[in-house]
Amino acid sequence: MAITDIIKTLPYWQTKCDQALDLGTPATIALEHGLYLKVSGPDRGSFLFRYRFSGSAKKLGMGAYRPGDNDALKQALTDALTYQQVLATGEDPKHCKVVLDDPNVTFERFARQWIEDNRNTWKNAKHADQWVNTLAFDAFPIIGHLPPAAITTRHIETILRKMIERGVYETASRVQERLAKVLGAAKKTGLIPKHQSNPALKDELDDGILKQLKRADDDSEPHPALDYHQAPAFWQQLAPLSHASAMALKLVILSGLRCSEVREISWNEVHLDSREVRIPRHRMKDKRAKRGLFILPLTDCMVEILLDMLQCRVPGNPWVFPGMYRKAANKQGPAGPTAISDRMILKVVETLHAKQLQIDGVGWVDPDYRPIDVHGWRATFNTWGVEAGAELGHQKHVVDRCLDHAVGNKTEEAYRRDKLIPQRLALLNDWHRHCLPQAPAPANVIPLRR
Repeated sequence: MAITDIIKTLPYWQTKCDQALDLGTPATIALEHGLYLKVSGPDRGSFLFRYRFSGSAKKLGMGAYRPGDNDALKQALTDALTYQQVLATGEDPKHCKVVLDDPNVTFERFARQWIEDNRNTWKNAKHADQWVNTLAFDAFPIIGHLPPAAITTRHIETILRKMIERGVYETASRVQERLAKVLGAAKKTGLIPKHQSNPALKDELDDGILKQLKRADDDSEPHPALDYHQAPAFWQQLAPLSHASAMALKLVILSGLRCSEVREISWNEVHLDSREVRIPRHRMKDKRAKRGLFILPLTDCMVEILLDMLQCRVPGNPWVFPGMYRKAANKQGPAGPTAISDRMILKVVETLHAKQLQIDGVGWVDPDYRPIDVHGWRATFNTWGVEAGAELGHQKHVVDRCLDHAVGNKTEEAYRRDKLIPQRLALLNDWHRHCLPQAPAPANVIPLRR
């Protein structure tokens, strides 16, 4: 619909709005293009734009309306039509409202608003803070005061060169990607003309800078992981510890799951009767709904850990591995009990490394003598599964299922729908006997499938 169509329908909507204000009964009246008139009393009303974005219902205030105010009605309908066009591009109209309210909006103001609006779409609250911090430190001092349309490739290259000179190649690569996303959103909302290219895209940057950014990808190293032959000795030091962070680390090692997937387990996900932990797909790294729940079959050792945590459970606390009590709501989440932090689990590894360092002067390190971290245990489990596990009759795709890795290409993944519970349980039992040589043979229990 064009502006001329709005002008044609304007008398009809003005009559309807004026009648509602004359009546004065509190109500919300639907107009068109998602625009509503909220009547709060005789001759008192205001416009609202209602829409859905990222699965959530949202609304924007569009200003007051008084009987006979033809200009206000025309502007509200025009803005609502603009917002619908922005929605069609996949962007939140809230960004467009910033532009309409102030056509001279700066890059910093738009970027901060864009990050805030997208904060809930990121799984980790710290991720949004990292966006703000990196842009505030490196980008805003150079381009923060400029309107997005005035930003050129030369500005972007200046930002990246300063970062490369400091040697922060990986951060520079991330800042380039973040600038490209924010400027792309600015272009969709009209802050950058359609004929003008996004200056932060890699296609626009100097080849020398691109080589330095590629260096960040080439220099990225895998997490340091312990040789699986040393796992029993590490477990011998870990076993006597019984606080929540140590118990969480034990389950990370025994299950092969990621740290966040273990520390955020709630009691609603634990099913001791069927010896399973059922983790919703949105909590896994691979969030594709078609893969369904991730089922962790529980071995005897895992059940013992969960029973120990159940004995010290605090009523009203939903977390298996509880953390600090948040007194007030903040960016990290609402007030109330929280799950244990990844830093607390890493602290256990660091403490055991320091203890071993005093014993042998080396500590718990990988083959390159880097101190191990929590995530590295997935690599340790994977290496054991491929090498020692194969000798015990376990197949590689069963190891991948335990790690929640995609198996084969998309076609193979589509046809592999069996969760391989018995095979994975057998694999995990053998892994436990490797880490805990004194562990008894597992009970002949197969989880019931519903």
